[in-house]
Amino acid sequence: MSNHLPETNTCPSCQVGLLRPTRQVYVHLYNGTLVHAPNVPAWRCDVCGASFYDSKTLNRIELLIGDAGPPPNHHLPTPEAPDDRPAHAEEPPEQPDTSQPHPDPL
Repeated sequence: MSNHLPETNTCPSCQVGLLRPTRQVYVHLYNGTLVHAPNVPAWRCDVCGASFYDSKTLNRIELLIGDAGPPPNHHLPTPEAPDDRPAHAEEPPEQPDTSQPHPDPL
């Protein structure tokens, strides 16, 4: 994706298609955090599907994010801490009591 639009409506990627105005989801990775903005004005090629955003739109998105960037991604997997619990010895399975003879069935 490019930060600027060409002066013509010809797609700069494939040089064949025409850029058509549309709205789509803008997705970008800022410092390890995935940011998406729905319903963003864009230009999309009708042949190759390449998408372009004009610099004014990108400047507005960056203004909303601010200099500090997006909030940190709290959904990153955390490293597992070592298990500090004492190890439990497995108890042997309970054995049936064989000291009493079983009654004979009828």
